Amino acid sequence: VRRYDFDDTKLPLTATWRKVARDDDELDGSWTINPWKDDKSLLTYYYRVKVKKGIPRPAFRTAISLTVNSMIKSLRRQFKDPPEM
Repeated sequence: VRRYDFDDTKLPLTATWRKVARDDDELDGSWTINPWKDDKSLLTYYYRVKVKKGIPRPAFRTAISLTVNSMIKSLRRQFKDPPEM
């Protein structure tokens, strides 16, 4: 279970999360989106995880790469075709 907090009322746009569960693993992170040059945005992604058991580096890199890539694709899709409010 994770707890999410969003602030889209001012720039930079921010989203933070923190794992709230009963085990010893720790997990938290954030997204920050700032206006940048040439009508683009700068996305900063922070992810911190502490696990009870070691994870082999190749598995860790693959998991992070797949997660970040899928989130960026979703963000690009949202910016191209924003949902109606």
